[in-house]
Amino acid sequence: MSGSYENVRDGIETYIAVREEWIGDAIEVLTGDRNTDPAVALQERTMHEEGVARDDTLGLALTVEQEQSLREIAGRFGLGGHLDIPSNAEHQVQEGGKPWKVEAQLAISKGPGTRSIVMCGWPGRKLGPDELGYLDTKYGIAPSDEYEMVRQLAELQEGFVADEADEIQPFGYDIHNNHQLVAEATGQLVKIGSIDGIPVLLARIDNDWVEGIDEQTGQPKRKPENRPDSAAMMLFISEVLSATGDETGSIGFNTSSTYASRAIDTVRASLRAGRNFRVGMYGRETLRNTGAPNIPAESPINQLPSELRIIYFDKLQKLKSELQT
Repeated sequence: MSGSYENVRDGIETYIAVREEWIGDAIEVLTGDRNTDPAVALQERTMHEEGVARDDTLGLALTVEQEQSLREIAGRFGLGGHLDIPSNAEHQVQEGGKPWKVEAQLAISKGPGTRSIVMCGWPGRKLGPDELGYLDTKYGIAPSDEYEMVRQLAELQEGFVADEADEIQPFGYDIHNNHQLVAEATGQLVKIGSIDGIPVLLARIDNDWVEGIDEQTGQPKRKPENRPDSAAMMLFISEVLSATGDETGSIGFNTSSTYASRAIDTVRASLRAGRNFRVGMYGRETLRNTGAPNIPAESPINQLPSELRIIYFDKLQKLKSELQT
């Protein structure tokens, strides 16, 4: 192995170790013992009101000092930011989600160095009543699913110019082979136009469906399987860029500061692709400016343990495993 590769590995090992220490600090605040099993300490919580939890999930009762400490630790990961943290990357990938979140993602995407904008959307997610009401009131549109919605929001951006016809790109990914690039026009990546001259592409999130059981109702429920996560989508875009001659262009993945765990996905993607990946995070002020409903002044404290759980189990442990392979 080359010295530069070993330096990258050493840097990532340090990155993991520091964040595991931060997780230990959070566990100590939550339980009084940093050696408590993270699976127990980092459960989803609800706030206590006058000593009574709001619902039947595990309540969270903290002193003022403990809450301040937990917010400080969460802030180390980038959670709960008020202000935008743009990635300033050349290729801007939008995570998708609820319409006001997509608008906020777009708001931090159009920098002077932006060379492409990629809108990720999942046809398997039908929009909720709150989303449909928002879109109808603001724009008079009624998309049927997230994929259709992200397209329409891109088309509504100031400066958008549609292409004469959609241009299906000659690339896709295989959901049955670790989302590897395929040199075929699968329809998973489509150019639809431009915003102020910046090409806009749609990236479709595909998956299989398996029959399962809803844990709350006990009723049959279809569940997605083999759906690419944010790291897989960043790698897909990276491989498309490499296949078209761009080996070095930076890729930014835009999300909310609520989901700062995505930052670890950029490290995972960098480990596999050797490209500069970054995370852009919009703050609550930008989200509020979209007209989004019910934006709290601060991230609810009861959300932080579950987000730290995602960081630890779904992100850090996955990164550690990939580093060993």
